[in-house]
Amino acid sequence: MLQTILLLLGIYVLYKVIFDFIIPVTRATSQVRKQFQEAQQRMQDEMNIRANQSTPTHQYPDTGNAPKGGDYIEFEEIKK
Repeated sequence: MLQTILLLLGIYVLYKVIFDFIIPVTRATSQVRKQFQEAQQRMQDEMNIRANQSTPTHQYPDTGNAPKGGDYIEFEEIKK
């Protein structure tokens, strides 16, 4: 009789541990992992978009219309 009660109590405790602790923890872990992967993918996509936007879209033709050097004038500030 005592063995049966202890066995049923052990089964109940095992059931509670599995369904109230182990399964929720594994679900939460997989959900967090999925969210991290999605965030990482969004960041990668954003970086790719920004990298494509920073490349020059207008190329100067080789006909001599390209900007020439010497447009920058260097000067020194004189303090009194």
